[in-house]
Amino acid sequence: MHIDTVERHYESADETGMDLNSSKFIYNQHFTVTEMTSMKKTMWYDWLQYRFKTLKRRLCPTFENVRNTLIFVVLVAMLTKYCKDVYNPPKPHFVQSTSTHSDDAWITELTELDKSISNLKKYYNELNDKQDGLRLKIDDLMQQIEQKSRETNGWKNSMTGELSEIKLRTAEMSALVDSMKMDLEEKKSPKIIPSEEKTEVKTPEPIRPTSTFQLQPIHSKNRPPLSVNVANSLIGASIDETCSSRSVSAKDGFFYDVMSYFGTFQEGYVLLDRELLTPGEAWCTYDKKATLTVKLARYVSPTAVSYQHVRWSGIVPNHAPKLYDLVACLDPCCTQSEPLVTNCEYKASDNGFDEQEQFCFLPPSHNSSPINRVQFRFRENHGNMKKTCAYLVRVYGEPVTPPKEQTMDNGTTSHLETASVITPISEADVE
Repeated sequence: MHIDTVERHYESADETGMDLNSSKFIYNQHFTVTEMTSMKKTMWYDWLQYRFKTLKRRLCPTFENVRNTLIFVVLVAMLTKYCKDVYNPPKPHFVQSTSTHSDDAWITELTELDKSISNLKKYYNELNDKQDGLRLKIDDLMQQIEQKSRETNGWKNSMTGELSEIKLRTAEMSALVDSMKMDLEEKKSPKIIPSEEKTEVKTPEPIRPTSTFQLQPIHSKNRPPLSVNVANSLIGASIDETCSSRSVSAKDGFFYDVMSYFGTFQEGYVLLDRELLTPGEAWCTYDKKATLTVKLARYVSPTAVSYQHVRWSGIVPNHAPKLYDLVACLDPCCTQSEPLVTNCEYKASDNGFDEQEQFCFLPPSHNSSPINRVQFRFRENHGNMKKTCAYLVRVYGEPVTPPKEQTMDNGTTSHLETASVITPISEADVE
């Protein structure tokens, strides 16, 4: 502000007689009209805001006031309801149905109830009748059971008598058979088989049966009395692999099939006469017409052939031979052969006893020349599997003198050739 304007203001103040220190003079002299207007608006806004807050405090209740008010209202309502129930109890209200429709509905329901009750009575009577019939049947059955028990007791007594008689007869028959065997052993002269270096006749000890006789004595009755297993690798028998089907591993899988090209080392077990047959120790092949050519331990006159699979019960395992033939080889590779026995079947018995070793005997009229090479021809296996596995084959026969112009094909000296006497095997030796 310029000096002349200030002086003018002071002069005007002096003329009017206004106090220079008053607020009105200060507002008029120091603030413009715009500033004074804005200040007045601000003052009015502050005053209104203050009034609004005051009214809000007085009129708008707080949360605590609202809660207390609601609790008071609820209590008053409960008290009024209680007072009404105490002093004015509700009277029972009976509705009198005068409409014919409701009467008809009640009548139909009552008739249905009567029918259901009558049906229940009938059903109860029928159950009683059935119960009486069942009691009569039970009494009849009890009488029949008592009668049958009496009959079975008499039958048991008669059977025990017959069994005792049979035991006496079997004892007499066994005594007669023993005496006849003793007479035959005394009358029969020993068979002498000459050896290559024959200087004097020696009487060696009798040849004992193989381990299979001791393992399964119940099958000894099926064995020929004067026969030896000449297909035993322990006495010189072997497999002619060049004239047999290609052997594979007994285990299934691509890895074992590949490894079988390098040798399975298990096919020799088919000729190893042993007591315990272990799973996997077998000669196996994938050929549909499987053939197994065997070089026997020495020249024999065959009498029987047998096959034994790994231990089984009830059902013959898959891959086991079912039908097979045995032929005698007339040349080294069996291109020319002579059938010895055909249609040999390895199967489960019907009487419930599982014969592990099953025999096929040559016909008595069969007179074949001495042989030292045979071939098994497996035609079918159990389960119609692609693979056929044979665990143990045996060829029984009487050792004979080999032809002078022929020698052993396998080039080995058989233990049977050195034996000069073969005595009959008695039942006591087998047991």
